Amino acid sequence: MTSKPPLHLVLAHHTCIAGQPIRGAVALNFRSVRDDPLDEVRVDLRGIMHISYSRRHGCGKEVILLVYESKSLWKRGERYPPAGTRFLRIPFNLELPADVPPSCYVSSGGTVVRIDYKVEAIGVRSSMLRLHEKVDCSFKVVTSDAVGAPLRAKLKGGWQGPWATKTARRRIRKGLWGAHADVQLEFTYPAIPVLPLSSAIPFALSIATVSRPLPRTYDRRIWPSPPFKPHEVKLTLRQSVHVKSRTFDRTYILPLSSLWGSVDIERFPDEWYPIDDLGVKGRWKQESVFTSVFRLRCPSAFRFSRLGHEVEIQYLVHIRVKFDRFHKMSTTIPINVASGMSI
Repeated sequence: MTSKPPLHLVLAHHTCIAGQPIRGAVALNFRSVRDDPLDEVRVDLRGIMHISYSRRHGCGKEVILLVYESKSLWKRGERYPPAGTRFLRIPFNLELPADVPPSCYVSSGGTVVRIDYKVEAIGVRSSMLRLHEKVDCSFKVVTSDAVGAPLRAKLKGGWQGPWATKTARRRIRKGLWGAHADVQLEFTYPAIPVLPLSSAIPFALSIATVSRPLPRTYDRRIWPSPPFKPHEVKLTLRQSVHVKSRTFDRTYILPLSSLWGSVDIERFPDEWYPIDDLGVKGRWKQESVFTSVFRLRCPSAFRFSRLGHEVEIQYLVHIRVKFDRFHKMSTTIPINVASGMSI
């Protein structure tokens, strides 16, 4: 018959805000250690940043201790379980500093950054010939966000505040010579300093085209025409990662996920803009608007440095529109991603 483990570890929360105490409890099973008693029970809090990289001339690994706290909870003979029970419940409270970075994992091109946090309960046996008892529990850390927390509530009720619009324009033509057509992208989203994680962020993407000069009686397909289906537009979240250590310095950009959700599409009637007095020749404007919401599920943006090591993570919205086989347009919009949680 397999004996039950002598230690049980429980955390009050598995997502914790930096600067917030880590609360939990250790349950000591006296029946399980009756024949091989423990001399002490303690808990350790550890946060570690791992940086590993491989290059043409070799590879390397760095381990940076972010936080460590050890606290003794019990020693043999101090306390016993309540009468009629075999478990002694021992609560604990550990301090998580406010300046630690959030939990994350990124990997690209042989470079890996991982930030982990865990609490470990250790049952100590003083003799070198007797094994300690250990059980651990990992938890997620997010940075405190006093700005984004109230915005999260406002977004939940439907955004009623101001809007920001980012615009990109380009001139294109079919061949090497001839008149140009114009294309324009407008990305509109809430005008707020941070975008909170997991909140529904509403947005509108307007794509407008204005043709080269054409006769009003032109009866063929007007080029270029905007897309009218979401799969014709790539809308993705990208992660910019800068990693620096004593021996290397690298920045790379990773595509994370599509930002399309359920989409409403509006196609406006074509508009004619004459360019001569008789109105015989002019330019056709076509426009489509995609409206949707996205939710960000990623580590919040941060910059952290310690002992010559530095990690910075930022985010970008990347939009790419293809008008035909040879003509496309793209733009990138920096966004500030925050946890939306505060102490």
